[in-house]
Amino acid sequence: MTTAVAWSRLYNYFSTASSRESGTIFRQISTYECAEDMDVDQWLIDMRKLYSRYKAHGGTNMPDTLFAENLLLLLPESWTHWCGTYEQTTKGKTLNSEIVISDIRTEWGRLSRRRPSALASVFTARAAAERKRKADSSFANSARPINRPRVPPKCTNCGKLGHFVQACWGVGGGAEGQYPQGYKGRRDLPRAGSV
Repeated sequence: MTTAVAWSRLYNYFSTASSRESGTIFRQISTYECAEDMDVDQWLIDMRKLYSRYKAHGGTNMPDTLFAENLLLLLPESWTHWCGTYEQTTKGKTLNSEIVISDIRTEWGRLSRRRPSALASVFTARAAAERKRKADSSFANSARPINRPRVPPKCTNCGKLGHFVQACWGVGGGAEGQYPQGYKGRRDLPRAGSV
């Protein structure tokens, strides 16, 4: 084996590993949302570190302008109005991540100075309400944390697991009397007055 072939194999091996790593970091950057109760400054620091690592691994699919847009998209829901206003004021201009980060920090500083203790309690309350909403929603299982076991839905009509009242074929359910094909269990008689 010649040295040229050896170098070529080493280059291919490490460039492939580097591109896999940059793909992983790209996904992290694209999905790392700033939660309502997070410190925005710390989130921005984390995002900058991720973007630096992405560039160091040879990532080319996310230019600085796309990174800047991601920062605006991944801010908490309570920032929606500010982001809309910001996009209107920067319409037609090329976004730069340094400027966007500076503007986000300025707004975060303004919010923090206005009522630091009240702001913290608002963000904590919003985050708690959001967690409760996600836990209570019927779609909570699709956004569940990895370490949390999946809990099947429980019907409020018959009390059985695996379906909701809208799909319940028991008496009083949304699909009353429409038993699944091949069902061999006890079939409830329809109520008097129902057809």
